[in-house]
Amino acid sequence: MELLNKVRSAWSFYGKSSTRGEAIVPGIPRHSNGLKELTRAWVEASEKEQRLRVLDLGPTSRANIVYITGLGHSLFNEDLLRAIPTPLLQTLNLEEQAEFEAEKFFNDNLKLEPASFDAALLWDLPDYLPEPMVRPLVARLELLLKPGGGILTYLHTRDAGPNAPFLHYHIQNHDTLELRVGPRIPLKRIYNNRHVEQLFHNYRSFKFFLGRDGLREVLVIR
Repeated sequence: MELLNKVRSAWSFYGKSSTRGEAIVPGIPRHSNGLKELTRAWVEASEKEQRLRVLDLGPTSRANIVYITGLGHSLFNEDLLRAIPTPLLQTLNLEEQAEFEAEKFFNDNLKLEPASFDAALLWDLPDYLPEPMVRPLVARLELLLKPGGGILTYLHTRDAGPNAPFLHYHIQNHDTLELRVGPRIPLKRIYNNRHVEQLFHNYRSFKFFLGRDGLREVLVIR
């Protein structure tokens, strides 16, 4: 099922809230317009008895498993950060990062059938991954997604602050997440809208939603 048909208008729209700069509050339900856009297609597919495949690149979440399988879809989980050596996650040394072999890493950890997924939950991984991994990961997801498949990611804005915690994202319902603090990992970068467009330049479309808690939601269409 092609998600593009479900969100066909106004891809240049930037959803804005009335309040800016509020802190992320772990444990408090967070409304997500990006999740709402993505799960709309999942619900419609479920009603038509179509079975989708979703790739979750964050830590294993029982809430995510229950929600997605409850709609009749399948979930494949790959916790990428757990597979990266801890020293590499903690370092900001570009020379050390340059030695990291991204192609070998993805061949070992994300070796899946091409065009086998309808959606991918990227969460905020691009903000925390070592630099040599980011573009190869985006390219690998392009290979794994079916045409029209969607990627949902949450990228920090400057309002998040330098000490923004690494978060675990747990789906509560079609438009609500619970955020929980994960391990201490340095925030490595902040993307502006132009950076996002460059990162996903091979993809068909993207839509931005600017939250009031220092997170920018981006829904990208393969």
